[in-house]
Amino acid sequence: GEVYREQPYLAAIDLKTAKLRPLVLLPNQRDVQVSLAPDGLALLFDQTTEAAQGKTEAGETLSNSMGKTIADSRLWLLPLDAADLNAKPQPEALPLPGLRPLWLP
Repeated sequence: GEVYREQPYLAAIDLKTAKLRPLVLLPNQRDVQVSLAPDGLALLFDQTTEAAQGKTEAGETLSNSMGKTIADSRLWLLPLDAADLNAKPQPEALPLPGLRPLWLP
């Protein structure tokens, strides 16, 4: 039989027409943190990589909401252009590691 596979994505919804417009497919993981900029012009989100079983180092480790050890994490910026509703925004990998991003007010 067919296997169901969850494919999370971010989408814009036109409140006047109720039309759904997919913006970007998210990484195949359950623990994605998303933060909307206070001015509404961009989204920040993270993409974590779990450590292979038995490949954790001694000492302090970070873990996701499922309790799995995080080996690496990247931050992504998704610019949003409300003026051009037909534009397909492209996420940009930021040149720094990060986890659980939040915009400052």
